[in-house]
Amino acid sequence: MDEDDDPNRNYDKARVIEENEPEDRHHDLAVQTFVTELSGEALSSNAGLIEKTFRTLDFIEELLIRVEEVEKENTRLRERLDAFGDIGVEKTSKQSKIASIVQYADNLRNEDQGAIKILPKNVCGVANVSRRYAYDLIDDMIHGDGENGTVGPDGFAWAHDPTKIDQYGSLEKKESQKGILIDFEGIHGEPLSVNKFNTGSTTKEVAD
Repeated sequence: MDEDDDPNRNYDKARVIEENEPEDRHHDLAVQTFVTELSGEALSSNAGLIEKTFRTLDFIEELLIRVEEVEKENTRLRERLDAFGDIGVEKTSKQSKIASIVQYADNLRNEDQGAIKILPKNVCGVANVSRRYAYDLIDDMIHGDGENGTVGPDGFAWAHDPTKIDQYGSLEKKESQKGILIDFEGIHGEPLSVNKFNTGSTTKEVAD
């Protein structure tokens, strides 16, 4: 848009004032125009330059407060999106894989099985990951993945290393087969609530 086409500003009038009026008149018009456009409210023509300036500063302060509030809300929204994986899908992807493993284990076990062992090869298929990642994922579920990780620093309370448990359900310990023992009924500690995974939530279920 050409400056002379702006309906909110009279450039011709401004040039006439600058050419023919005292300098204080220039300031008066400039401040009044600035405040009027910024706040959307016309100030009284009786208001002096100082009052107009103060009102302008007041409005600018209000704008800064609004901007700060918007930035805080934006930060909160981004944090929530991060938690759901909408920004940087790695975390949600990991949560989704863990949820898939739990659902698979729950579907696989018999009614009388309070705990069931899942092998790395099963994790590969269910979570659609490589064998190496499957081992890492199992290790994270059992031992944790750090303070800021998806699982937390201590691992899930219901996830166990089957090679360190003598007996689970009707299955005997096999030193040669590594995997993850998912304890649904708290046979070896805290039980697992499968409902936690129906919504894809895997956090906060860690050991003390």
